[in-house]
Amino acid sequence: MDSITDQQPCTRLSDKSLAALKASEERYRNLVEMSPEAIFINRQNKVVFINHACLRVFGAQNPEQLLGKSPFDLFHENYHEKMKERIEKLLQGRPAPLIQAKGKRLDGTPFDCEVVASPFLDQGIRAIQVLVRDLSEISKMVKKMRESEERFRLMFESHKAVMLLIDPENGYIIDANKAAIDFYGYSKDSLARHRIQDINQLPPHKVEEEYRKAAREHQQYFVFPHKLANGQVRWVEVYSSPFFNQGKNLLFSIIHDITERKQAELEREAALEALHQSEERFAKSFTQSSIALSITRFDGTIIDVNERILSLFEMTREEVIGRKSTEINIYQPGERKKIMRVVKEQGLVRNYETTMRTKSGKLFTILFSANIINLNGIDHLLTSMIDVSERKQAKEALQQSESKFRQLFENITELVALFKVRRDQNGKIINRIVLEANKAFLNVAKASSLSAVKGKTSEEIFGGGNISPILDFTKKALDTGTALSFEWKATDNLYLMMSVIPLDKDHYISTARDITPLKQAEEILRRDKESLEKLVTEKTRELIITQQELENSRRLSDIGTLAATVAHELRNPLAAIQLAVHNIGRKNTDPKLQKRVSLIDNKLKEGNQIINNLLFYSRLKTPHYESIRLAETLKETAHMFKGPDQKKQVQIEIKFKPNHDITIQADPIQLRELLNNLIHNAYDALPPENGLIKIRVEKLKNQVEIKIKDNGSGMDEETLARIREPFFSTKSKGTGLGLAVCDQIIKLHNWEMDFQSQPSQGTQVTLKIPQP
Repeated sequence: MDSITDQQPCTRLSDKSLAALKASEERYRNLVEMSPEAIFINRQNKVVFINHACLRVFGAQNPEQLLGKSPFDLFHENYHEKMKERIEKLLQGRPAPLIQAKGKRLDGTPFDCEVVASPFLDQGIRAIQVLVRDLSEISKMVKKMRESEERFRLMFESHKAVMLLIDPENGYIIDANKAAIDFYGYSKDSLARHRIQDINQLPPHKVEEEYRKAAREHQQYFVFPHKLANGQVRWVEVYSSPFFNQGKNLLFSIIHDITERKQAELEREAALEALHQSEERFAKSFTQSSIALSITRFDGTIIDVNERILSLFEMTREEVIGRKSTEINIYQPGERKKIMRVVKEQGLVRNYETTMRTKSGKLFTILFSANIINLNGIDHLLTSMIDVSERKQAKEALQQSESKFRQLFENITELVALFKVRRDQNGKIINRIVLEANKAFLNVAKASSLSAVKGKTSEEIFGGGNISPILDFTKKALDTGTALSFEWKATDNLYLMMSVIPLDKDHYISTARDITPLKQAEEILRRDKESLEKLVTEKTRELIITQQELENSRRLSDIGTLAATVAHELRNPLAAIQLAVHNIGRKNTDPKLQKRVSLIDNKLKEGNQIINNLLFYSRLKTPHYESIRLAETLKETAHMFKGPDQKKQVQIEIKFKPNHDITIQADPIQLRELLNNLIHNAYDALPPENGLIKIRVEKLKNQVEIKIKDNGSGMDEETLARIREPFFSTKSKGTGLGLAVCDQIIKLHNWEMDFQSQPSQGTQVTLKIPQP
């Protein structure tokens, strides 16, 4: 066998480390030698090592009869082709699961066996360790069990004692012998329709509790009151034990009528019932426990032990009761003194791992616990011992296996990772996270260590990519239990050929091969094919955009010139007219004339507003930002707003979420103009009665939303598509600049403005204001 030291890197080890390695190697060799299963090593198709069990299994007298032989000589010829395939897989590092085969002893006798094989390095050469378990005795045992079952059936039917077979899961009586039918007074069919709870006069939960204990393979002794078919109640002793029949666990119960004895005992036990119950519980838990228990004095004298501790140390009660633990030599030197020191300081010991010795000298590892109990006024120790030798050996073997797997895992050139899927509350797969990854995976992910990717999703690791195909293939693989392969674009510069290998419903291994060069070549060909068409399309789009920008620029210039001309040519005469109208109104006493004067004044105000809109639209410039509290600005705008039609019944309702303290950065003048125009448009669309304008302000995670909704006439799709155009208006008296001004303010502030409207359903405007 290959030495442990031969497998380590060529670095200088300290004497202490070297000694530890040699000790570990020696322990491993001892385990192999003492294994009850046959173990041999196949190196280059020759048996180069055998343990002692190999001599027994293959019928050899000495090791020389097996060493140097071909492993094919140890198995039946029908198995040789299968052996060749498995040896080839193992030497390639691929798994070869446990199989059943036909072994062949040296005298040519065939025998049934199980074979487990695993690869490893032996003196730097690839070799295979083979474990062979002889199944001959098991086959004989099965035959004996069948014969035993038949004998049991004959004994069951003809025995004079009352016997029942009971299903522990529901309590139904599965079978009953003739003595049981005579005792209970039911026919066999009628008895089979009863549950033991129907016959037993104890409360149902007590009966079920007692039989669950029996079903866990703890043979029990019960005393129950049973009701017969004629209504009479008889006290019975019930001896129950687990019975496995036709793939089902049953209870086999033998029942004795002890009515007369029980009645006498009940009178005698009434006065001692409480004490008896307490002692019985302790005695049963002590004697029947699967944990090794003992009661000792502080000087180590053993007072009592249960059966488990006797089997553990391979001793009889006579060998331990009354003797000190130091006399029977079960502790390692100094261990009991150490334990007693802890007990005296802390009053107890919990799960202390130590090594103890059996009568034959065999060492094993236990978890030792002890606490102080008082018996007849004297302090004693109640100790418990749990044998963890097999668990520890299994852990060490698992660690060695994991180490070999880790080396293989890390050195694979393909990307390999272990994933766990994430599911929503309905069980749908929504993502997956990395649990393990090899070096190739870390290199592609540009991660320095596993901790940099562990617990992260593929988007977090590779920076995006559409994972829907992965989730679809993963779901299909996990649902069917079948490995699947597919292509995936991880990022713009990384394409992978991936495989999903399911482990269970939530875990799978993913392997990936970088096919980026191939995909890049395909992409170049595709781009060459489409490049001319794409270039023409892009140039055409750029030309259209440039033309639109020139047209808009020209229109803005024309509007500016027009605004300046209108303001110059119209404002002076309008001001003179307004002054004259004011003087006429002040001196006039005729009501009819006063009505005409008011009408002229309103028309002057409309003309002034048209001039203001033109000037505002043409002079819009970069906003002057200030910190503005929305609650104050909205309330002030709504309060100061006066609709042109005073006959309308209008209600403006403003609400804030989560509170009124919402602040934004904006140009105050432009913000007021924006809000005033939007409220004005909503007002114009309202019905004559019951008009309602709802303003809702909500602060979200990354933005503030202002929603202005009216219950007016609404707009069709064609109108909604044109409302942002300058000079477009559906009103007979409108200029068509209100929403154009709003749109310019929104663009200058880098905000968003959305409209939702349907005929007769009203209109809602949503302003989206980004927040840092």
